[in-house]
Amino acid sequence: MPKWTLQEKPVDVSWTDEQWQAISLTGGNILVAAAAGSGKTAVLVERIVKRVIDPDDEVEMDRLLVVTFTKAAAAEMKARIGKRIEEELSVRPTPYLKRQYRLLNRASISTLHAFCSELIRAHYYEINVDPTIRLANDTERELLKEEVLEALLERYYAFNKEEMPDFYTMAEAYSGDRSDTSLRTLLLQLYTRSRSHPDPDRWLEESARMYEQPYGDVGESPWGKVILEEVLSFVSGAIANHSRGLQLAEQEDGPAFYRERLTEELEALRGFTNCHTWDQWQQRLHAFTWKRLPSKKKDDPSDPQVAERVKGLRDNSKKLVQKAQELLMTDSKGNQMRLQQMQGRVRMLTTLVKEFAKAYREEKAERSLMDFDDLEHFALDILSEQSIAEPSAIARQYKARFQEVLTDEYQDTNQVQEAILQLVANGENRFMVGDVKQSIYRFRLAEPGLFIEKQTTYEKLAFPLDTLSEAKGIRIDLAHNFRSRKEVLDAVNYVFAETMDKHVGEVEYDQTQALQYGNQDYRKEDEGYDVHVALVEKEDEENTSGFELSAEKEAKWTANKINELRESGYLVYDKKQNHMRPIEYRDITILMRSLPSAPVFVDVFKKAGIPLFSDRDEGYFRHVEVQIMLSLLKIIDNPFQDIPLASVLRSPIVGLKDDELASIRLHDQDGFFYEALQATLMNEKKKSEWMERLTHFNKQLQNWRTRARTTAISTFIWELFTETGYDVFVGGLPGGKQRQANVRALYDRAKAFEDTSFRGIFRFLRFVERMEDQGDDFESARTVSEQENVVRLMSIHKSKGLEFPVVFVVDMWKQFNLMDTRRQTQIHQTLGFGSTYLDIERRVKYPTMAETAIKKLQEREQISEELRVLYVALTRAKEKLFLLGSVKDREAKMEVWMEQAESSLSLHERKQARRFFDWVVPVVLQHEGVNRVSNKKQHPSKWTLDDLVEVPTLALTQPQSTNPTVQLLKQLERVDGRTAGMESEVERRLAFHYLYPEATKTAAKQSVTELKQKTNWHSLNDTYQKNASHSIKEPRFLKGEQKLSSTEKGSLMHRIMQRLSFQTSDPSHIKQEIEAISNRLSLNQEERRVISYQRIIEFHQSSVGTRLLHAKKVKKEVPFSYIQPKGRFSSYEEGAEDDGVLIRGIIDVLWWDKNGELCLLDYKTDRIPSSSLDKQEVEKVLKERYEHQIAYYKQAIETIWRVPVKECWLYFFDGGMDIQLFK
Repeated sequence: MPKWTLQEKPVDVSWTDEQWQAISLTGGNILVAAAAGSGKTAVLVERIVKRVIDPDDEVEMDRLLVVTFTKAAAAEMKARIGKRIEEELSVRPTPYLKRQYRLLNRASISTLHAFCSELIRAHYYEINVDPTIRLANDTERELLKEEVLEALLERYYAFNKEEMPDFYTMAEAYSGDRSDTSLRTLLLQLYTRSRSHPDPDRWLEESARMYEQPYGDVGESPWGKVILEEVLSFVSGAIANHSRGLQLAEQEDGPAFYRERLTEELEALRGFTNCHTWDQWQQRLHAFTWKRLPSKKKDDPSDPQVAERVKGLRDNSKKLVQKAQELLMTDSKGNQMRLQQMQGRVRMLTTLVKEFAKAYREEKAERSLMDFDDLEHFALDILSEQSIAEPSAIARQYKARFQEVLTDEYQDTNQVQEAILQLVANGENRFMVGDVKQSIYRFRLAEPGLFIEKQTTYEKLAFPLDTLSEAKGIRIDLAHNFRSRKEVLDAVNYVFAETMDKHVGEVEYDQTQALQYGNQDYRKEDEGYDVHVALVEKEDEENTSGFELSAEKEAKWTANKINELRESGYLVYDKKQNHMRPIEYRDITILMRSLPSAPVFVDVFKKAGIPLFSDRDEGYFRHVEVQIMLSLLKIIDNPFQDIPLASVLRSPIVGLKDDELASIRLHDQDGFFYEALQATLMNEKKKSEWMERLTHFNKQLQNWRTRARTTAISTFIWELFTETGYDVFVGGLPGGKQRQANVRALYDRAKAFEDTSFRGIFRFLRFVERMEDQGDDFESARTVSEQENVVRLMSIHKSKGLEFPVVFVVDMWKQFNLMDTRRQTQIHQTLGFGSTYLDIERRVKYPTMAETAIKKLQEREQISEELRVLYVALTRAKEKLFLLGSVKDREAKMEVWMEQAESSLSLHERKQARRFFDWVVPVVLQHEGVNRVSNKKQHPSKWTLDDLVEVPTLALTQPQSTNPTVQLLKQLERVDGRTAGMESEVERRLAFHYLYPEATKTAAKQSVTELKQKTNWHSLNDTYQKNASHSIKEPRFLKGEQKLSSTEKGSLMHRIMQRLSFQTSDPSHIKQEIEAISNRLSLNQEERRVISYQRIIEFHQSSVGTRLLHAKKVKKEVPFSYIQPKGRFSSYEEGAEDDGVLIRGIIDVLWWDKNGELCLLDYKTDRIPSSSLDKQEVEKVLKERYEHQIAYYKQAIETIWRVPVKECWLYFFDGGMDIQLFK
């Protein structure tokens, strides 16, 4: 059993008691529930450092596994740990601490994906993957999936219906009327969801078996349980409404004549909760009827408004009961029959997904690729045997190695990642930090249930520790917030105490979860920091510009408020300067749930003179300048595309007018526009300026189409820029800087695309089209940096982990995106697959209980996540928080909210919330400071509620200056008169001399090749120099040659040698391996032709090659960087000895011989000097040429690795000569 130990908290530390417990408690698994702003990263860093520096419990840095959510978090954590160890070294510079500091860069502090990648590189042989395997990018992965799925479906479509009836029935059920796109999408979604399970095939199999199990009462099935829970929720909501209505009826001014009917109905509703089976619920609900309410008597003294409120509550109850009845339209037997009808379709779907997974895996293996899913699943395969419950020998090694496994942002972990962490932990050394209230990545398949399960089952830390000896784990709550003012924390606690619980939000917001004020730097007497809620009227949606008007109103209100804050000198606390200062633009951030209205804010803020940095705009591919370049690429790929061709002809690239395009069409009115263009060139007799341009363009087009077949697309796009001058043209248009950046970004994106295994214009255009069809897009090129003094606008998800002095949460009336819950096909991690049932013969669709259950559960989980998103948004603010939304039918909606505010929000009301304001406004209305309803609640939070009708006119900043000198300067006019004494100051500034002029004459970074060229090796042998030619040759493309240059041949040989396995000297095996490498590299015919198989075989059979075959370990293409003083190099001027040069290079091969000693090899593809020299002279020439380069390599390895290099070798493929240096 764990033996818990907790060190006594030192007197001189500033940690809270809970933070110290999280830092120093040891003995077993620990879960730290760290609230927003509680300093969890600092606590995690301190725990790591303490474990490393503690003399009584020294843990080697490389025996800790620290998993972070992002690369940036890992880098920050390493930096923080390094800084803390440096502080300890200044006090206690022991050899042990120095070693830990050196080990920091090798420590396992990374994302889980990075850890998995390292694991695969080290143990690739265990799962039979290529050691040169690389991670495919998004483009490559999606295109490859489409190709594999296309091939799989074509194989099935090759059968007729009689041979494959189940397939065709399933395909018809899940395909659209015109294509099978929806079927393809469904298969890919099932594949993706299956990969979030540690055993994908098992999950698919269980999803199919759920339909094949007999259920006596479908209410006991996984789907039935969810549906009955939902039915009970509706009935409970109706009971709450009726109870509230009955209370109003029993008031002195209430409608007493309603009491009897309401009491009767309330008893009936309560009776429903005694139902246990599906059929009991179904029969009793459908037997229930609503009777008419009694009429009011003439002399009845009740208040008509109260009576209307009671009727409204009863009407709501009727709607809830109706929803419950709709969920139970079919009895248990009917649902069982529908499940049986679905069995074959679901089984076929899962079979196809399994086959796709296998084919996709094989295709990736063929290309030596893997994706992010593979990183995790390959790691699982290495760490487990037959099942994830059975650790492999490698997993047991990691269990012994890691003394503690620490996980940051644990609430965002998924099931596969949890399985990996379990396999490398020893069962009692997990340390997990997170906050389930900030779990907002369910769309990335994060599983907050993992955190919730431990939060529920782990014991809360208590004393004495002996009472916890049986505990499965310990939970420590960090509730003190050191980020925000008390006004912000009080507001957050007030809202979420009323809205968040295990039903909505999936966590009970009690005292253990409430934020406690911890930052004592803020002055309590400061005023003006209450939370500001503003509602503006939303325009009628029938107005097509209503959306823009609403967004524009919110943008104007926000801009006006920002100008007001700056003009009033609103004070914020500066932590670095430790005092209050006036607000700046960089202190303000605007948060949105999503960013479709971001361009509206950009435009409004531009008009207001407020600099704004937005994380998103209207989309990269939608810019006209980008569309024109894409159209040009499309017609180069295939000119028989009318719209792209017409757009290019009309664009500035050709510059034809509308009547000139019409003239072209008249030459061939029925064919393709390209055919009309060719007919025009052949038949048009009249010479004109536009015909000359058209003729020139046609010649260009033919030339481009020829070159496009052999030129890399990124290079080709750059050549198009040069030859058309289009990028220069757009630079001269309004907004030219942005337009030019967008056009040139196309080159960068094409270059990134060609880093994949795909090639060519067609593939690139197909990728672009797929992005546009699916609504994905790149962002426009950036011309403004977020590091400048600007207001930032970002999504709430992007803001997670950040903090800002002033926060505007806008678009609070935006409806939650629940589109996924409305699809006819549903996928869930625990409930499997569900869909409507399509009767193929009748073409009629029927709902199924599986589909209904998953929809309801998905909706419940999505609503909970939306509440957590709101929590993340509100907790970003340090000092001032604004909540803004434009509400349609504001007055009517306010009446609904005020009715809800007359009592606490019921569970049903909280579950039915569809906008952030549906939670916030009713709670704020109850606050005594707002004073809007009779049900007032006392709470220390401070609120301002603005219920606005119109937004004031946009206030502009930067007013025109009245200074006459400024006006003259703006008009570029001469300013008369000079200020005395300024001439000398101008001369002083212009006469500035850099203090270190010598440093400007030398490069701070040098490659070994550049350093080699600075040495005097070339003057050591005149005979060799006579064989070298220094004339500048005409470029290959100008001479029309397709042959490779010597440099390209050398690079190609290095690419081949880098990928060879060095496992055999058998010529046939080597040839097969080279062929496989050529295929993976997609080499063209010319590149394949120049590969010298014989020279590579001779290398394997040479003395140095034979030693490589028997080496203990071989590393290829080893990069290095290290700094040397400039004084070490004779080529640098005197006086630079104290400066440093960063030397970089790549060593071809390092190997450890049979005695474990390190040796170095560098390949050379140079031509050996002429035969007029004997072998000794040639060897002397070559040694003199390369000894400086190899000396740099040797020195770098010995300096960085602190390991002596025993031997250094050169191998020349021309002549098969190997030369040993520095004997």
